[in-house]
Amino acid sequence: MSRVAEWESRLLEAADHSTDRLVTLLQELVQIPSVSGDEGPIAAAVATWAASGGFDHRIVEPDGEQLSQHPAFTPPAAETFESRNDVIVHLRSGKPGRSIALLAHTDVVPVDPNTTWSHDPWSGDLEDGKIYGRGSADCKGGAAVAMVAFEIFRDLGVPFNGDLQAQFVIEEEQGGNGTLAAILAGERADAMIQLEPTSTDYVLVSNRGAQFFQVEVPGVEGGVEYQHDLASAIDNAFVIIEATKAYSLMREAQAKHDLYEGRYRTKVPLAICRIASGEWPSTVPGKAILEGTIECLPGEDIEMVVDDFEAYLRRAAEQHHWLKDHPIAFKRFGLHFEAAETAPDSPIVKTIMHASKSALGRAPEVVGGGGSDLRLPVLYADCPTVLYGPGGGMIHSVDEYVTVSELVDCLKVTLLVAYRWLIS
Repeated sequence: MSRVAEWESRLLEAADHSTDRLVTLLQELVQIPSVSGDEGPIAAAVATWAASGGFDHRIVEPDGEQLSQHPAFTPPAAETFESRNDVIVHLRSGKPGRSIALLAHTDVVPVDPNTTWSHDPWSGDLEDGKIYGRGSADCKGGAAVAMVAFEIFRDLGVPFNGDLQAQFVIEEEQGGNGTLAAILAGERADAMIQLEPTSTDYVLVSNRGAQFFQVEVPGVEGGVEYQHDLASAIDNAFVIIEATKAYSLMREAQAKHDLYEGRYRTKVPLAICRIASGEWPSTVPGKAILEGTIECLPGEDIEMVVDDFEAYLRRAAEQHHWLKDHPIAFKRFGLHFEAAETAPDSPIVKTIMHASKSALGRAPEVVGGGGSDLRLPVLYADCPTVLYGPGGGMIHSVDEYVTVSELVDCLKVTLLVAYRWLIS
């Protein structure tokens, strides 16, 4: 057996022996509520883990003013970034070579208090091979994989070149300011795996672009007894809603990309998702506010797509007998994503494919993804990036879970990828 094969065998064996550690560590992470905007306690816990493990680490507090000047900035989840830190961990070889970063976000989406879980959403309960809780899959399972991978490299004294990194970032669910903050703080790698819950059956190499939008539709306010003489904003809003549906169908037919063809029922999402109108049950409304999201595929410019969509809505309004003389107002707000892609035949993708064959006996399928932080290192750090992480179910939903088998399988592949990347 060659020296490389021997080390790979030891890494896989260590992963098999790390099941209890993965479970315990993930349970501890899930038990720390960390809704986006309130990541302080979990950032502190990760920093404590790094310090107690003897890992070289750095605390990055996002600079709100600096971030706000960047084109990839999104409105933050809280008024301040104080104590809501990224934790960047390095395992340096002291020898020249390539670097690879494992990224996991520490924030999670809120838990609706009106829903009923079979397990406490902050429990991390283990049942039938599944760990339950908000963030168990998205993305604390990935964080646990990164942490145990570091522990194994340290404990075995794995020989390698270059730099193994782990980035535990805030605010991914809000749009990516944590990942952007790490980039602006100078953290760079030659490749990155974002340990999102793709399952080990898939590696995602792209993200769609996206933009929230708002349309203000005018009308004439008045008492309901005058309804036949007034232009109701609700009635007028249907013109915009139907035009949005028509434009969505047109986009589905026209937008093309190999990674998305025939895979998704909705290839390029576009919909009105929120409506507000009226001040009184018996008063015809003078204004309706429609809000929604529009997305684009890699290779498309989200700004140009939104421009075209706005023009389409205005043309539709201009054909309406009342709206033609009372223009709608259109604006962009909130979430803004650019589309991005890592080449499916890039070295990091090939390394994952080969490592998965060695560790699991199968290669994941290369596919395109929706919105994610992938775009940030690709566009602003010249870093080929993929999404690949332990799968589960009910993500962002009641009874979210990750499977223990997926955690172990992901750890195996991650260890082999890191080793092969860092010895070549």
